[in-house]
Amino acid sequence: MTAKALLFRGFEELKDTRLSSSEVNDLLFTFYLKNACPQHLTWSLKKIVQLTPRLPEVIVPFKNARFLALRGDDKEKMEFSLADLPFLNPFDWISLFNILSREQKYQPLFDHVKRMLGYYILEVAKLDVEVAGVLDKVPLTVRRPPPKNLNKRKIGKIVNSNWSVAYNSKEGLENVKRIFFLLDKHLYRTPVLEHILHIINKLPSNTADDKTCINDMLRWYIEFRKRILAIIPKVFDRQTSEVKPEE
Repeated sequence: MTAKALLFRGFEELKDTRLSSSEVNDLLFTFYLKNACPQHLTWSLKKIVQLTPRLPEVIVPFKNARFLALRGDDKEKMEFSLADLPFLNPFDWISLFNILSREQKYQPLFDHVKRMLGYYILEVAKLDVEVAGVLDKVPLTVRRPPPKNLNKRKIGKIVNSNWSVAYNSKEGLENVKRIFFLLDKHLYRTPVLEHILHIINKLPSNTADDKTCINDMLRWYIEFRKRILAIIPKVFDRQTSEVKPEE
């Protein structure tokens, strides 16, 4: 995660001071150290279905605020604060963003979450080809080169030594054999990922364990990408020439 995603806590409180970057970092480190819970107490895959913000509390030099959340179908109770945001599931940030945006009285808390979510999305854009395209950027990573034996590979067959799959790509009037690496999933567009799922699942020679591994990873990643793409228009000011989180 970018350091700016953590610096969001200091933008408003320290913006008019003459503190150096190292002094700001020290203050923020102390803030998180004293006020954040261990990650195993805050991380959860259960969706936040209800959120009750508490009154802000002043913790020099920053303000903090606590939340009571109900998660999942069983409405499990969980408390956390702004200091815990870096250690929550990123899907929680989207839930917080949507819930806090509904009422004007939560605007200061909403601004904090929006700023952090914006910098997180910019980090995703450094890796993900579709997110980068929406933000007019180019991913910083490139796909792995194809193996020398690509022409001998069977379409749809999973090679679990490097978790790769050969597939055909329609280019003009021809089908061109390509290679998919699971580790490079962020560099393939969603239709390609869905095509990979289709061809591996219909090939009987793929083992159930191998198919489960790729199915779980790709279905999760497709859903993750959809949520990020859906929230981008709400987080970023698309009217400016420079893409940055609104402040």
